Amino acid sequence: MSVEDRLLIAGIALLALAMLAGVIVLGFRVWKMRRMLTELGAGGKFAFWGAIIYTISPVDLLPDPILLDDLGLLAGSLVYLTHLVRKVRASRAAQVQPPHGPGPQLRAPHPTGSQPPVPQGQQPYRPGPQVSAPAQPQQPPAPQPFGPPYQQSVPPQPPYPPQ
Repeated sequence: MSVEDRLLIAGIALLALAMLAGVIVLGFRVWKMRRMLTELGAGGKFAFWGAIIYTISPVDLLPDPILLDDLGLLAGSLVYLTHLVRKVRASRAAQVQPPHGPGPQLRAPHPTGSQPPVPQGQQPYRPGPQVSAPAQPQQPPAPQPFGPPYQQSVPPQPPYPPQ
């Protein structure tokens, strides 16, 4: 056998192993969906059991070493079952109301027009004075002399501290 033949056989073997791994992974994911079958209805049960039986059965559209048809059917049923699960969860969420009511509501104004009583230990809210803009435009800052500013503000230090 030549080197090219060996490489071709190795490539085909790797491809077959990758397809087998894909079928196993998708099969387990579909199998995990069986807990939700009672809520998914007849369509979900048909997709689940159809995918499982087709994958296991020896009758295939393509011969068994080529697992592309099994991969496609498992992936399609997984997508369909996931879609059904999301629909069921959305309908459940729409039906369930939180225990404290429909949600936060704005308070109506106090009937007397005054502020409601303040709880103990808290101060009532009082807005501060309004700050207006300055009447005159600000003057631009005075020009700085050339050079970095730190050289002008730090006096020179002696090389050694005094003793």
